[in-house]
Amino acid sequence: MVSEKQKYMRTIKYIQFSTVILIMVLSGITGCRTKGGTNTVKNLSARLIFGQGGGVTGKYLEYTLVCDGNLYRNDQQTGEMTFLKKINKKDCRVFFIDAESMGLLKTDFNHPYNINYYIIYHKGVSENKINWGDAKIPPPQEIKDLWNKLWTLTKL
Repeated sequence: MVSEKQKYMRTIKYIQFSTVILIMVLSGITGCRTKGGTNTVKNLSARLIFGQGGGVTGKYLEYTLVCDGNLYRNDQQTGEMTFLKKINKKDCRVFFIDAESMGLLKTDFNHPYNINYYIIYHKGVSENKINWGDAKIPPPQEIKDLWNKLWTLTKL
């Protein structure tokens, strides 16, 4: 026969298990919520990675701007991302609109030099890197302008 204490312990375990399942389900629902017909999980995966480096040391400074407005500094050695700040979503959206209008996912430009500058546009499963540094072969001005605007975010 089952004692009252055993019944109580089963009830507690059931409640704990149910709570964990409920949290997982709610996390899945809110993470995949759609707004305006656009999957926010896919939007969150859209990011602009930008940086500079090379030279004698071979060190790079690299940052990631996620379309939700979060700006991170990337550690090249550990692969970790450190949160720097939150950018206003409206201001952030402009960078991704520019990336789309420039066709960054399709732009083929790879002309590194001793010191390199780059933008990596990642959207969904697609990714493209634009890399430059050779003064004799500069990238299109709109790409340089985008990089400069992104870089300014790291200084504010």
